[in-house]
Amino acid sequence: MGKKGDLSNFERGMVVGARRASLSISQSAQLLGFLRTTISRVYKELCEKGKTSSMRQSCGRKYLVDARGQRRMGRLIQADRRATLTEITTRYNRGMQQSICEATTCTTLRRMGYNSRRPHRVPQIKFMHLADAFIQSDLQCIQAINFYLSCVPGESNPQPCAS
Repeated sequence: MGKKGDLSNFERGMVVGARRASLSISQSAQLLGFLRTTISRVYKELCEKGKTSSMRQSCGRKYLVDARGQRRMGRLIQADRRATLTEITTRYNRGMQQSICEATTCTTLRRMGYNSRRPHRVPQIKFMHLADAFIQSDLQCIQAINFYLSCVPGESNPQPCAS
């Protein structure tokens, strides 16, 4: 199971304020909607360590492409909107000390709001195309029924059976 995100500074302030207002841990938990262990942990960290905020945001792996690199990548995309992922990666690596791979470029572009760098040259299916396809299939069905009826014995048909 994944962990729930850490409390924001505002939520931590509410917990500390409730405890300083002489509410019990259970009353604070009921009032704020947090677990009792969360209330006691936050207040204990404040009293013992003087810790008022979480350091969780500084944990984890740092991005290979920082804000400056994202601005540079944005300029590369604006210069050539039709550039493929490989072209963007090679142009980005040309001026940087630390090179990145195409997967990192793809992740960065997705984070920047560009969801896909694949060419979209597939024609869209419109209502006219669907109607034409249905008409063609209906005509084929009618022709098959007529052919079947022309081959049924005992019927007087001017057309002989083709089989």
